[in-house]
Amino acid sequence: MKKFFVFMLLALTAWGQAAEIPALRDLNALQVHFLPDAVGKPVEFSFEKQDLNGYAGTDAIVCTLMSPGGKNVWEEAVPDDGDISRNWKMGQRQQIKVRFTPEEPGIYIMKFNTSSPDIHMLFDRAEVKNAAWGFSAWSLRFSSGKGLKGYILIPPVKLGEKQNQIMQFCTTRHSEVSKLNISTPDGQKLISDHSLPFTRKMTYHELELRRLAQHNIYCIEAEKFVNVVRFIFPQYGNIGFFTDLASAQKFEKYYVLQGDLLKLSAGKKHPAMAWGGNRTFLISFVPEKADGKFDFSFVVSNQLFNFTNQKRSCFFTTNSDTYHTADFSSAPSGSFELILASPAPDALLPESGSIAQADSELVWAPVTGVKEYTLQLKNAVSGQEQQIKVAGNRYPAAKLAPGVWQWQVFVNQTGGKASLLTVPQKASTMLAYCYDFAPVRDTVLAKAPEEVACRVGLLKTDEIDFDRSHVLVNGQKYPVKKLSSTRIEAAGKIDYQNGRNQITMVIYSKNGIRSQASWGFFLGSAPEKFAFSHDEQGNIYCFDTPFYPVIYYGYMSHKIAIERHGFNTVLGNTLPGKGTLNRLLQRNLKLLDSGSVYYGIYSKPSTAAGAEADVQRFAAGNVSRHPARLGSWMDEMDVHRKVGYIQKFLKLFGPESNGWRGVCACNAALYSQMAEIGDFLMIDHYGFGKTIFSTDSATLRGRKAAGSKPLMSLVKGYSGSDPKLTGFIPGPRDIEYAAFSTLRNRANALGLYQCGEYRLECDPDTWQQASEVYKKVSAITFALYGEDADKLLSVKAAAGKPGFRAMKLGNALYIIAQNVSFNPAVFEFAVKGVDSGDVKVLFENRTLNLVDGKFSDAFTSEATHIYYMEIK
Repeated sequence: MKKFFVFMLLALTAWGQAAEIPALRDLNALQVHFLPDAVGKPVEFSFEKQDLNGYAGTDAIVCTLMSPGGKNVWEEAVPDDGDISRNWKMGQRQQIKVRFTPEEPGIYIMKFNTSSPDIHMLFDRAEVKNAAWGFSAWSLRFSSGKGLKGYILIPPVKLGEKQNQIMQFCTTRHSEVSKLNISTPDGQKLISDHSLPFTRKMTYHELELRRLAQHNIYCIEAEKFVNVVRFIFPQYGNIGFFTDLASAQKFEKYYVLQGDLLKLSAGKKHPAMAWGGNRTFLISFVPEKADGKFDFSFVVSNQLFNFTNQKRSCFFTTNSDTYHTADFSSAPSGSFELILASPAPDALLPESGSIAQADSELVWAPVTGVKEYTLQLKNAVSGQEQQIKVAGNRYPAAKLAPGVWQWQVFVNQTGGKASLLTVPQKASTMLAYCYDFAPVRDTVLAKAPEEVACRVGLLKTDEIDFDRSHVLVNGQKYPVKKLSSTRIEAAGKIDYQNGRNQITMVIYSKNGIRSQASWGFFLGSAPEKFAFSHDEQGNIYCFDTPFYPVIYYGYMSHKIAIERHGFNTVLGNTLPGKGTLNRLLQRNLKLLDSGSVYYGIYSKPSTAAGAEADVQRFAAGNVSRHPARLGSWMDEMDVHRKVGYIQKFLKLFGPESNGWRGVCACNAALYSQMAEIGDFLMIDHYGFGKTIFSTDSATLRGRKAAGSKPLMSLVKGYSGSDPKLTGFIPGPRDIEYAAFSTLRNRANALGLYQCGEYRLECDPDTWQQASEVYKKVSAITFALYGEDADKLLSVKAAAGKPGFRAMKLGNALYIIAQNVSFNPAVFEFAVKGVDSGDVKVLFENRTLNLVDGKFSDAFTSEATHIYYMEIK
């Protein structure tokens, strides 16, 4: 996992009453860190393992200790406690003893590897000799214990930062938080007596913490902190936790905290230091003689850099999860200054510049002894120039007019490299999605309909450009008119044809953005064969009309109008009756029904034979060809039934005209086999892999396995899901990332899958946030049927990891872009064949400028931006 390190540290030197730490779970996300007192002095450490015995099977774990240089210095496999039954009786504590002799200075890391969710690690009786020690965990899960007491580390995101931070934590069943307090070491209260009553369901919480610029370490304590699954500051990924201030400071000097300036002496080799994985630093040399000439090289973690009196600084990007040595032996007299450049790794001048949003700042590296800088600005379009004297190394971008600016910083007539700064123009960038189609999609009418109309979401009808918008009925163009604040209708006398009538509503908003929706109906006669087909990319069509299933699985589809939240398909877990299908048809919803549920057995009869008989009766009836049916899905059959049985079961649904049928697979190793025996491949993604980015790998594997067949991806475990399955508890941003990652990685259908006690009914706030995401998904899916335009686009980034998909539809280019990284970054996009124009950031009400075929935008961690521009 590529996250920068803010370490959770627990030093034992003052354990006693200094800290109270409940038992810890999520062990694959946990590390123990050691800082030896001296090289060659043996370190001893003991702690304990305890099995919960809540699930049948063995609970073994492997503990591995690595040196700063990556050498394995100790390893032990800790077996099961001897009880492999499922009884929820806590096992006997098993002591683990660690002994090693450090051969190099720096931080030693212990990692855990287990497939069991049934293990606690206990440190309440831990003992240490000749070292300080602590934890690093990106997902902190307390599953037992009563109180909490210690210190947390919250470094600034940028130099000199003083702003509020959001603290998130998630409570699971039987949780309780009482009198949670966070304060500075000198007693300033930031959060006082925050309590959450005992609950029997999972709940997601946010607290705002007023971070003080002069403090990185804060006291945290609570009378009760029971069964809290996770608490985290999403800006950082990891959080720091200390038992006492002295121990925290002992570790702190080995970590370059964001915003801190570290000075290293020239002429010597420095020991391994934890500079943080996948971060970017600015290293500057300050010679002892200000006017001296020099030309030398130095090595950082086996990377060679050259310094001269004309080039005194450089950027260094660390690898993930490693520690780095600095060899300055060849440098002349002087010192090195090390500053964390991330999260805007190219935002420090005089070396280089950055692109920023309007509410951010231009930031450059401070030069020793300089208090005032000259900022030179030039508008990249108009050529307008200005110079500004700036006290300090910051200038608010909000003071600049919207547009693209070149900027340089000058110190004593020496300027930095020119860089572009994009200040967005505020403008409406919403587009519409359509629902409540009339005539009802794929219905059969005996006479011509009275209207061709639909409702629009995200966009009000007052925001529609009716001069450009139109309706195509069987290829004939008609104007549209407003019926209400949400409903529009085709105007004029429409000529229909017997049989299938094709409708496409093309909507232009007043901001010039195009969206559209297509549907159809039958006049006079019903279809004789199965309606659905797909092309070589797996794109789904309903009677040759593009149809992108946006699927909802859950327990609310009968309680709320999910079609008004962006969904057009329901995932059922039983075989439907005609009444159910008729109601879905009138709501413009399709159904994927199921003759099998968990363990591959139909819900009413509790035997496989009963399931087979019910499916055969269903296949023999006319209801199986109902226009509301897309087909049937088999839930997790890949892990519960042999291939031969699955093939037999699929055939029970009868001929092809009875609809598609396929397997919802959750074992990635069987994706290809399940795709081969079904009409489509559905993947059931729980979020294994501990980060939201596992969505990408799952979709890519599914896409490869499906080949030319449709890939339907159910993103499961996003917000309010069972942590025993997911390994992490995602928040609202994760919901958005997962959804658009699925679109970006070319799945042909997207589903939101919530079930059991973790369904969204239990969390109305999260349901509202998910609803907003899926409305956006519905608004953009039509563009997925456009021409693949990835070759028109190239992306550069000094940090982060860009992922994108470009689609060309007519003269419009749509781009889904995401930061597949926890590192904030700036991405520069180059568009072939286009010199200038506006780039509209959909759903965000801001517009960027395209200059010389390029535009840039800032991305926070795991951020999603969707762009629209008109091209020739």
